[in-house]
Amino acid sequence: DSLTDSLIGAKTKLSFLIALCLIVAVAAPVALAYSGLDLSYYQGDVSQDSGNCLFNNGYRFAIVQAMTSDGEYNPYGANDVNRARAAGFVYVDVYLFLTQTKDAAAQVINALNALDGGGAQYGSVWLDIESPGHWSGDCGTNINFFHHVGECNLRSLPPACDLLV
Repeated sequence: DSLTDSLIGAKTKLSFLIALCLIVAVAAPVALAYSGLDLSYYQGDVSQDSGNCLFNNGYRFAIVQAMTSDGEYNPYGANDVNRARAAGFVYVDVYLFLTQTKDAAAQVINALNALDGGGAQYGSVWLDIESPGHWSGDCGTNINFFHHVGECNLRSLPPACDLLV
């Protein structure tokens, strides 16, 4: 009887441990999620007080627009990156809304040089792909454009690219 009781007790403990591990495995990604936001030209020059308020209300990452849809540098980009960092944001990345109506390399170089000139310390550089009016109807043309962007050494500017766009 005591052997049977010991085996039942061991099975119960094992079942409990397996259930606990499953709960942790399911809950961990939710517990590690961060709230974040996209800051574009349209929000303007976001104040430090606004950045602090966002951080104090649970926001931990920002993705700041560095290049607008017309291929121009967002004049608030470096300030928004710097203020998000100063507020305590854990992750601060930038994104480029490139257009095929302008040289791919020039857009990337102009945006990143302007950010660097403003002392912006950012993580990843993302490409914002939207608005069909900014892109060719030809898939090959679009892929070629992004291959040229991909040839840029985004952390060694200038001369970052040797492109034939």
